[in-house]
Amino acid sequence: PFSDAMLQWEQVNKNAFWKNTNFYGLDLTAAASRCTKEHFRQPIVDYINPECIVGPTHTTRFDFSTITVEELHRIEIPFDFEIKQPCLVHGLAGWFDAVFEGTNTSVVLTTAPGGPGTHWYQIRFMVETPLAVNAGQHVEGTLVLEANNL
Repeated sequence: PFSDAMLQWEQVNKNAFWKNTNFYGLDLTAAASRCTKEHFRQPIVDYINPECIVGPTHTTRFDFSTITVEELHRIEIPFDFEIKQPCLVHGLAGWFDAVFEGTNTSVVLTTAPGGPGTHWYQIRFMVETPLAVNAGQHVEGTLVLEANNL
């Protein structure tokens, strides 16, 4: 989980155009709430300040030598995070580590916040309404990732 008030503000205000009551004579406000929902449905790919992370990391391992493409079409990841500090949780953050296991040594490529920057960045899944939590409280749920039908 992460807390980032500035990012939340940016997402909420992306639909300012749709709050226009006189765009060449048209009232666009009917589309404002739908626009906001669409903004929050889209993941945000960018670098994350490690100080925004407010809970422990959760690891899900995929063995690409055995997993099938079909198994990757829909991924469900249950989670239970204990929050480290009182805050507003604005969503979940994600990144990956790739472990290259050799006979005598292993090499880890990390895309985690605080690690060296990569072109993969990190990803954030926002919630439209932030969750007010205290230290020691838990945020539980299931993250569902589903491939588009292209």
